[in-house]
Amino acid sequence: MNNIYSFLRISFSLCMLFAVLVACEKKGDEQQDVLLDDNLLRSETAYQKVLNSRQTGENAAFAIQEVKRQDDSLFIRVLGGCSEESYKIIWNGAIAESHPGQVYLALTHEPAHDICQPSAEFLLKINLRKIIGKAGSPEDFIFHLANGSLKQNKSLYPDGTVSSEE
Repeated sequence: MNNIYSFLRISFSLCMLFAVLVACEKKGDEQQDVLLDDNLLRSETAYQKVLNSRQTGENAAFAIQEVKRQDDSLFIRVLGGCSEESYKIIWNGAIAESHPGQVYLALTHEPAHDICQPSAEFLLKINLRKIIGKAGSPEDFIFHLANGSLKQNKSLYPDGTVSSEE
């Protein structure tokens, strides 16, 4: 009888250990860079790199003129650059679980050795469903957008207001 109890205790302990290990395991794609759309990259590493590089001035300069949300899309009007395709939005991969939830994005301009016009204007569009998924309506989140070329941040709130930090 003691052998049965010992066997049950050991089995239970092993099951609990396995459950703890599985619960603590990170999903493989959380650490990888994932291209969510043509102009949208999920990458914590690239996000941090863009924020750090704007201190050095090594990125092609541009200005964020306007940020607005319409339905499931985020529209960003920028001044300066080569083309819409040369802009990339980098999401750090997390949704801050506050109320309202918050998403952190960085906008970077990656010209392919083209000569860019500082007076050119472009309207960029992001499908917010690629970020939010089924976590709720994009209209219920705060979106923080950092300019990857200089210290310029804009935050878009659920009511549509935008704050700026330069």
